[in-house]
Parts: sequence; structure tokens; C-alpha cells
Amino acid sequence: MELAAAFFLIVVIGVFPVIALGMQVYRDSRGKKRNLAMRCYACESSGYLLPVPHYKGDTFLYCLLCVERQHRSRHVLGYVAMALIAVAVVGWLIISRG
Repeated sequence: MELAAAFFLIVVIGVFPVIALGMQVYRDSRGKKRNLAMRCYACESSGYLLPVPHYKGDTFLYCLLCVERQHRSRHVLGYVAMALIAVAVVGWLIISRG
């Protein structure tokens, strides 16, 4: 049973980045089109736009509300990454003991 649980955790941790990458590629292509039209990357509103650098070096334009949301989500994603690392360590410990 422990081996099955550890295998499940490893599969979930391995599949999650692939799904997240696909979603990010879709969002980036849609957001770049919006920015070319001078609209917000996230919500497509037009108005005062602020540049926000992303983790991979690109800078996109966001409205004021979306800038705040982007900063909040950056903190949440850090906590999610720490939780995934903790789950991976627990899975590795289960496998190594078994």
C-alpha cells in the first residue's frame, strides 16, 4: 500500500508540471495578442497599463487590478511549490523505507 501511495505521488508530481506548462503557453500566446492591442494581459481591459516582469524575462502589461492579483498569486505559487517539494520528500522517504 505504501508503495502504491508513493507511486501515485510521483506520478502526480510528474504530470503537474506538464499540464502547467501547457496552460502557461496558452496564456502567454493569448496575453501577447492582448498586449499588442494595448490591452491588459489578463483581463483585456484598456486603460492605464503597468509593465510586470515575469519569471522568464518577458515583461507584460497589466491593469492596476491585475497587477495586484499578479503579486498575490506569486506569493501563493511559492507556497504551492514548497508544499510540492514536501510531498516529494515524503514520497521519497516512503519509497526508501519500503
